[in-house]
Amino acid sequence: MAIKAFRFDYVNSEHNINVIEVAVGLRDMDGPAVVIGVTCQYADQNFDDAYTGRIEVMVFADVA
Repeated sequence: MAIKAFRFDYVNSEHNINVIEVAVGLRDMDGPAVVIGVTCQYADQNFDDAYTGRIEVMVFADVA
Protein backbone atom coordinates (compact mmCIF):
# COMPACT_ATOMS: atom_id res chain seq x y z
CA MET A 1 0.00 0.00 0.00
CA ALA A 2 1.12 3.50 -0.69
CA ILE A 3 -0.37 6.95 -0.47
CA LYS A 4 -0.66 7.99 -4.10
CA ALA A 5 -1.78 11.57 -3.54
CA PHE A 6 -2.51 13.88 -0.67
CA ARG A 7 -4.03 17.34 -0.86
CA PHE A 8 -4.91 19.69 1.95
CA ASP A 9 -6.18 23.24 1.56
CA TYR A 10 -7.68 25.59 4.13
CA VAL A 11 -10.63 27.44 2.65
CA ASN A 12 -9.78 30.82 4.19
CA SER A 13 -6.61 32.80 4.91
CA GLU A 14 -3.54 31.89 6.98
CA HIS A 15 -3.89 29.40 9.86
CA ASN A 16 -1.80 27.93 12.63
CA ILE A 17 -1.74 24.26 11.72
CA ASN A 18 -2.07 21.86 14.61
CA VAL A 19 -2.00 18.47 12.88
CA ILE A 20 -2.06 16.89 9.42
CA GLU A 21 -2.01 13.10 9.60
CA VAL A 22 -2.69 10.28 7.13
CA ALA A 23 -2.40 6.56 7.84
CA VAL A 24 -2.98 3.56 5.58
CA GLY A 25 -3.11 -0.03 6.80
CA LEU A 26 -4.23 -3.53 5.96
CA ARG A 27 -7.48 -4.40 7.75
CA ASP A 28 -8.21 -7.87 6.38
CA MET A 29 -7.22 -10.26 3.61
CA ASP A 30 -9.46 -13.23 2.86
CA GLY A 31 -8.90 -15.00 -0.45
CA PRO A 32 -9.18 -12.51 -3.30
CA ALA A 33 -10.62 -9.78 -1.05
CA VAL A 34 -8.30 -7.17 0.43
CA VAL A 35 -9.69 -4.60 2.85
CA ILE A 36 -7.65 -1.52 3.67
CA GLY A 37 -8.31 1.35 6.01
CA VAL A 38 -7.45 4.98 5.45
CA THR A 39 -7.66 7.44 8.30
CA CYS A 40 -6.90 11.11 8.28
CA GLN A 41 -7.00 14.04 10.64
CA TYR A 42 -6.77 17.69 9.68
CA ALA A 43 -6.92 20.37 12.32
CA ASP A 44 -5.94 23.95 12.85
CA GLN A 45 -4.89 25.20 16.26
CA ASN A 46 -8.44 25.38 17.66
CA PHE A 47 -10.22 22.84 15.35
CA ASP A 48 -12.73 25.36 13.92
CA ASP A 49 -11.61 26.31 10.38
CA ALA A 50 -13.13 24.92 7.19
CA TYR A 51 -10.88 22.95 4.82
CA THR A 52 -10.96 20.64 1.83
CA GLY A 53 -8.85 17.57 1.23
CA ARG A 54 -8.32 14.39 -0.74
CA ILE A 55 -6.38 11.17 -0.27
CA GLU A 56 -5.72 8.60 -2.97
CA VAL A 57 -4.27 5.19 -2.14
CA MET A 58 -2.68 2.55 -4.37
CA VAL A 59 -3.01 -1.08 -3.29
CA PHE A 60 -0.72 -3.81 -4.59
CA ALA A 61 -1.93 -7.25 -3.58
CA ASP A 62 -0.93 -10.75 -4.59
CA VAL A 63 -4.07 -12.74 -3.77
CA ALA A 64 -3.12 -15.89 -5.70
